[in-house]
Parts: sequence; structure tokens; C-alpha cells
Amino acid sequence: MQEEFLEKLTAICESFDSLTRQMGEPELLTDHEAFRKVAQERAELEEVVQAFRRYEKTRREIDDSRDILRESSDTEMKELAKEEIAGLETERTELEQRLRRLMIPKDPNNEKNVILEIRAGTGGEEAGLFAADLFRMYLRFAERKNWKVEILEASPTELGGYKEVIAEIRGDRVYSFLRHESGIHRVQRIPETESGGRIHTSAVTVAVLPEAEEVDIAIDPADLGSMFIDPPGREDKASTRRIQPSESTTFQRDWWSRVRTRSHSTKTSPRPSGS
Repeated sequence: MQEEFLEKLTAICESFDSLTRQMGEPELLTDHEAFRKVAQERAELEEVVQAFRRYEKTRREIDDSRDILRESSDTEMKELAKEEIAGLETERTELEQRLRRLMIPKDPNNEKNVILEIRAGTGGEEAGLFAADLFRMYLRFAERKNWKVEILEASPTELGGYKEVIAEIRGDRVYSFLRHESGIHRVQRIPETESGGRIHTSAVTVAVLPEAEEVDIAIDPADLGSMFIDPPGREDKASTRRIQPSESTTFQRDWWSRVRTRSHSTKTSPRPSGS
């Protein structure tokens, strides 16, 4: 294994140990959001760290067995050392390949929960039944993974299928397992709705969307403009005008002043005397 690659793995182990120490700090335990982020970052490194430490242990065991092979005068001990070295070399090669796979950059959405959308396409009622079959399949898979599923919206058909079903799936690395499910799914079979035994082709679309993160948006009042429209029927036929932020406050004050003046004059004006 190249020295540069080993240095990267060593740095990951140091980061992992640092995050582990942070999780034990009292200040972090009181901040649930910060603790969650540290725990998630640590969990992302754990598999790499475990594989690398096993690799380092295997490498040390190989060195020890080679020392025995060089220094021992016992023939039986040498044979045992040779067998052990052969097995450890195989294990080291497998661990090295696994570490290279683990070091491939991951999709940043892999750890996120998902919104699963299933919609019946061509095929009529049979497409709805196929959509229901797919949804039950995902439910069973989620159950095996200990994920939580919440149905957000569903449009059932008369025969027990779905025109559309939308669900939220929460759990460990949901998007990394389901992201390749997005697309068009087709099935060719004799449907329950077919009495003549003919084969039908039905299609269903599946969308797997990573859960959006909450974002705080700050809006500067100076960037806002206002638009005021006088209702019809006023004495002065006001036109629509867009107000720049710099004159918005003055315009609002003047506008409301005119409204109050008109309202007051309407209330206090004497009624016309009857004939």
C-alpha cells in the first residue's frame, strides 16, 4: 500500500479518536444538535477505521511470522509460520481492496432520509396494482432495515392498488440504499383484471428524493419593496405604483393618512335632509 494512502488512513483514525473524545465532553452533551452532528461524522468514519486497524494488525502478524520463519530452527514451527503467512497475506490483500473501496468519495446525500413517490403509469388498473406491489416491497425492505415509514399521501384504486402513494422513510443511510430505485419500473404479467389470460405490460414511476435540510433565510428589510392599490370606488382613482425601499415608509404613512381622512370625513358628513 502506498505511503500517501497510509497517511490519509492514519489521519482518518486520528479524526475518529478526536470525535470520540468530543462525544464525552459535558458541553457537547447539553447541545443535542451539535452532539448529533459529531456522532454522525464519527459513524461515517467508523467502518474505515475498523478496516484499517484490522489491516495494521494483520500486517504486524505477518512481520512476526516472518521473524519466526527466519530465526526458528524448528522445522515444524517454520511450516506453521509459512501457512500462517499465506493466510494473512490473503487477508491483507482483501482488506487493502476493501479500504480502497471505502475511500471512494461518497454521495453527500447518502446519510439522508428520503421521500418515496410511486405513481401508476400506463396499464390502467393493473398499473395501480403493480404500484401497490412495489410499495409493499419497499415496506418489507424498510422493516428489515429497521427504518420508519410514514405515508404522507395516498390515492387508492377500487381494486386495492394505488394511483399514487408518497411516503417518508427515516433511518440509517436510507438514500444510499434506495437512490438507484428512481426511474420507470415495468412488469409483464397476466393481471388480475384480465379474464382472457393475455399478458399485459404495466409501468410505474418511482422517485427517491433526499430529505431537504432546514435552512434559515435572513431577509434584509432594505431589499423589500411594497405595492399599494387603492380599491375601486374611491374619490381619487389611484393607480398602481411600485415603491422603492427608500420611500416605502413615507409612502405608507401618507397613504394611511389619506385613508383615515377619507374615512373620518365620510362618518362626520351630515346626511342630506329629507324632503
